[in-house]
Amino acid sequence: MAEIVVAKSAGFCFGVKRAVDMAVAEGACGACLTIGPIVHNKAVAESLQRQGVGSIADWRDAPEETLIIPSHGLPRDDWQALSARDAKTVDATCPCVASMHRLAEQCEQEGRLLIIVGSKKHTEVKGLAGWCKGSIVVEDERELAERLQQLAPDTPIGMMVQTTTIRKKWQACEKTLKNHCTNSKVFDTICRATDARQSEAAALATSCDAMVVVGDRASANTEKLVKLCRMSCDAVVWVENAAQWPRGCVKNAKRIGLTAGASTPSWQIEEVIAAMTEEIKQTTMTGDESFESLLEQSFKTLNTGDRVNAYVVAITPTEIQLDLGTKHAGYIPVDELTDDPSLKPEDIVKVGGEVEVFVVRVNDQDGVVMCSKKKIDAIKHYDELEKMVDDNVMVEGIVTEENKGGVVVSVKGVRVFVPASQTGVPRETPLSTILKQKVKLYITEFNRGRRRIVGSIRAASGDSRRAASAKIWETLAVGDSFDGIVKSMTTYGAFVDIGGVDGMVHISELSWGRVNKPEDVVKIGDALKVRVIKLDPEKKKISLSAKDPSQNPWNKFVSEFKVGDVAQVKIAKFMPFGAFAEIVPGVDGLIHISEVAYEHVARLADVLTEGQVVGARIINIDDEKHKVSLSIKATLERNPQEVAQGEDEVVASADAPVQVLDSAEEDVADTAAVHEDADITVEDGDGVTEVGDTEE
Repeated sequence: MAEIVVAKSAGFCFGVKRAVDMAVAEGACGACLTIGPIVHNKAVAESLQRQGVGSIADWRDAPEETLIIPSHGLPRDDWQALSARDAKTVDATCPCVASMHRLAEQCEQEGRLLIIVGSKKHTEVKGLAGWCKGSIVVEDERELAERLQQLAPDTPIGMMVQTTTIRKKWQACEKTLKNHCTNSKVFDTICRATDARQSEAAALATSCDAMVVVGDRASANTEKLVKLCRMSCDAVVWVENAAQWPRGCVKNAKRIGLTAGASTPSWQIEEVIAAMTEEIKQTTMTGDESFESLLEQSFKTLNTGDRVNAYVVAITPTEIQLDLGTKHAGYIPVDELTDDPSLKPEDIVKVGGEVEVFVVRVNDQDGVVMCSKKKIDAIKHYDELEKMVDDNVMVEGIVTEENKGGVVVSVKGVRVFVPASQTGVPRETPLSTILKQKVKLYITEFNRGRRRIVGSIRAASGDSRRAASAKIWETLAVGDSFDGIVKSMTTYGAFVDIGGVDGMVHISELSWGRVNKPEDVVKIGDALKVRVIKLDPEKKKISLSAKDPSQNPWNKFVSEFKVGDVAQVKIAKFMPFGAFAEIVPGVDGLIHISEVAYEHVARLADVLTEGQVVGARIINIDDEKHKVSLSIKATLERNPQEVAQGEDEVVASADAPVQVLDSAEEDVADTAAVHEDADITVEDGDGVTEVGDTEE
């Protein structure tokens, strides 16, 4: 009896399957149109038509209804115009093709001439060419060589290839480009699934007496399969469907190979196989094993809930393609791989590697199986988590969702509910702030019957912080630097977590410049580099500074100014005894009210305004206390009539006597100085707790 061998990768590829599924889903919601055929297969187009999914050649002629971009994609101008239209647009572009569009844009940004190896008439190639201005298309290495002869060797070039191109042809083009061009980037964009399908077909053709290729005549990848098979096998039959099966064409064949193009649905393949089966029945001796039995052996039945080992065929931005060892095409959606957002698919699985998966859904009609690795991980670790309740072991997980009353944490793939009161998030803060974050928690309740697992982040956080705090206090010293996180704000400063313990950054230590309120400089969650400036181990208080000593504005001031210099200063703040004025950012000087003018000034606001820039002479610098005295009148000429009337003349010089403040004025002026012994208390939910020293 004749043996029939069916290629594992025959039929729909993932990109085509995805596009058809999206079209069917949209058709179920209402009438919609695909821009050109969704795939190159008339039977599929007719099937979609019956499900409410039509087709239109030019989307500009479409009525205001849902349009679906086909798996081959569209040029950039069309794609952007469709995105801007009011009616709904569904992008069913194959992920592999979409990544090619991004590479084409990259070539355009780098100023490279894009050369595309492929069919000039194919919609995929036309679409790709539209994503890079000035791109050219060549059919083969001969045409490529002719084009390259017209270009300088150092011309920046990027070269890509149609996804269904035969690899030998592409390799020849690569060699031609390398021999001519000295400034090129080559992107191997042959679809991995197509590459695997072609390799399988070529290998199968060498070991079979006859080959059957199933696929539409308009399908470029099916045509290439036929060409590959004919290189190794004399008897190759190309049929679109069972109705075209030419009876007797493989009559004498002992071993028949069958493959199908990427746009061929599984039901078309099965119809052709049924026609072949019927013919073999009629020509085979009754005592031989039936073809149906042999065929059944090539199909391993899969059911929802099965656990199977599979091999990774390809990794795309949206899914991991699998070889399940059956006729089905398997895939894992990216969100069914892991809950850890910090991990990429390539960190978990490798092409060619083996992975155990859980069967989520089987679509026998299309021969596709959706799988999950997360569910396998959850099954494996479920019993392990139950044991952790008694052992009080701290575990780590990712916060995956917020629901009524708390959040869900994925711990090794297992869903653990954490009530809001156990999240450690303040009441006024939304729980969404911890979504996608990695957290530590204890398992506090495990109910196998109800499949309910409860945990506490707060308990784990408390233990972690106490351990971290104890470790920090063992070595903490003034001058130590930390990369901290702003945890909360007050009117007088910000509390910063420096790795298990909080310290206070007073408002005066947030910046060298003037700060009106902490929110002007930092916000909760900000990373902040801080330095320890004071410690109180008994009260567990830490005073921090965010000021960089190397940026101390006082150093800049003393390097640029000396007593007797005149500076342009900005009036910053009025006091009863005078005005503070900014000399350089971060350094203010005091203009006593008696140093504003020669005549008596009752109110500063009568002669000055905040923000006004005036000239003032520096009459004293206290380098130890970082204080500066200024005089405006020392820059003015005194009225000669006042001098004649016997008023004391003030000589504006570097040796002019400094205005002495009385004790009350001195106390007020010193409010800008650092007071390191003033304590502040704040009230939290558990009562009044003392916190770090203030400095103002």
